[in-house]
Amino acid sequence: MRIFLFIPLILLSCNDSANSTEKQSSRQDSDGIIHAEKEVGNLPGHSLGGKATCYWQIMQRDTFVAAFSQTGPRVSGKLTFDNYQKDGSSGTVEGKTENDIMKLWYSFESEGMHSVMEVWFKEEGDLLLRGTGEMHVRSDSSYFSDPGAVSFKNGQELKKVDCDEIPLKYK
Repeated sequence: MRIFLFIPLILLSCNDSANSTEKQSSRQDSDGIIHAEKEVGNLPGHSLGGKATCYWQIMQRDTFVAAFSQTGPRVSGKLTFDNYQKDGSSGTVEGKTENDIMKLWYSFESEGMHSVMEVWFKEEGDLLLRGTGEMHVRSDSSYFSDPGAVSFKNGQELKKVDCDEIPLKYK
């Protein structure tokens, strides 16, 4: 009789690998550098499918990781800020690409609180530049007060990497 109780638990705990797809492809940029990209299906943080593209920046002991999946203009993914001896944050991003700028909403937990922040990125070669500008805060959300004044010159620069290089704790 007890064995019948365990069978449903085992069946429920199995992962359905048929719903998750992953294909490897590559592309060559204008400098002749070949970049590996993965096509993902129903992977966590990549609800839209498409190609996963990963970036990161390591400054001393702080790490900033971005993993995006894009289908047409729609972008989804995950951002992680792992700060040494300070609170970090990790969460999902959703948004769209307009011209060459990803305009995203970052939904995250930090210091036990849920927040939402507008983040913009611009891809230049193998770098992902984070936009900076004056922010306004309303309730739990912060957003650019003057979108026309967002600058990509003095923001963070993340380097494109193969997603397999990203440590598991950031995925």
